[in-house]
Amino acid sequence: MKNNLYKLLLLTLLLPFISLGQATVQNLPFSPNGTVHCQKQVGSTLYIGGDFTSIDANTGSLAGLSLSNSASPLQLPYVNGTINTIVPDGTGGYLIGGSFSSVGGQYRQNFARINANMTVHPLNIRFSSTVNKIVVFNGMAYVVGGFSYVYVNNLSYYRNLATSININSGTVSNWSANINNGYIYDAVLSGSRMYIGGYFEINRERRVLAAYDLNLGGTLASNFRPSITTNGSPSSAYVYALTIGGGRLFFGGYFNRINNISCSNVSSLNLSTNTPALMNVSLNSTVMSLTWNNNLLYVGGYFTTVNGIGRPRLFAFNTSINSVFNSWTPAPNSVVLKSGVINNNLWVSGYFTSISNNTRNYFAA
Repeated sequence: MKNNLYKLLLLTLLLPFISLGQATVQNLPFSPNGTVHCQKQVGSTLYIGGDFTSIDANTGSLAGLSLSNSASPLQLPYVNGTINTIVPDGTGGYLIGGSFSSVGGQYRQNFARINANMTVHPLNIRFSSTVNKIVVFNGMAYVVGGFSYVYVNNLSYYRNLATSININSGTVSNWSANINNGYIYDAVLSGSRMYIGGYFEINRERRVLAAYDLNLGGTLASNFRPSITTNGSPSSAYVYALTIGGGRLFFGGYFNRINNISCSNVSSLNLSTNTPALMNVSLNSTVMSLTWNNNLLYVGGYFTTVNGIGRPRLFAFNTSINSVFNSWTPAPNSVVLKSGVINNNLWVSGYFTSISNNTRNYFAA
């Protein structure tokens, strides 16, 4: 019976969720007891991480499904805390980051590497606080979050909010993002440039977005300095989510001006010119998640109205014509925190218990 359920799950994951009609919800045998924060397909395996402890079994906060057969969930190392990010390590395994202290019964503090055979890699680099995102470029893992120190054996390295690790040698590099104070919530890669979002200080200037050119040794991109504020104050602005699509960097959070032009909690920048590509969308509260796919931007968060019309917590925006996709109205009954796409299949997760008039706890696809 369980194999049949997972066969159904895998088949539906391959069906396109995103349509040009009203929102529909798949009847999946996939019911985590907490929120899903991230997903990654590595080869034929789909990995899912979050703050759940169970998906049909006592999985911990990391679960895996084979997309090539109908087997039950894969046997993965048990993680005792929250997973915020999963990325391939380039050798068939993957890197995970979040807020945890044990992986597969071994002490790992907020960062771990998993081998291709699902065993815990001996790499044991520890972070003083939460890891929110890992991006990989040319064999280096760039790690961002809320930490101040990185520990290797008996050595400690001051690396406020960001650092990089050589994946092959397992060593912490000398790279510094030159950030003081604050917190980094998200990071995305476009070519060789890494964008970060959060709130932080660079050269004593309060910022919520910054960019680093990784092919130039990770230097701060001096030509990328958008001014994002709330009522003219940079100290009250925050960016919680980033995504890239159609030559634009989309960012969401809590703010209402970019380069002294009015906007409302979600906006974008042209990646070629670093100038605002305004969306003309007004939201009445904070954006927490962004996902771009096939010219549609999916926006989730705490808001309940879009351009003054009731459209609670999740909506789609057609980026090719710069307009809200009005016929798609899933209306979850509580906040959407995270979202993503697999094989043109949208998933969302948050504190909702209903979406598109269907009962769904924490997760829907």
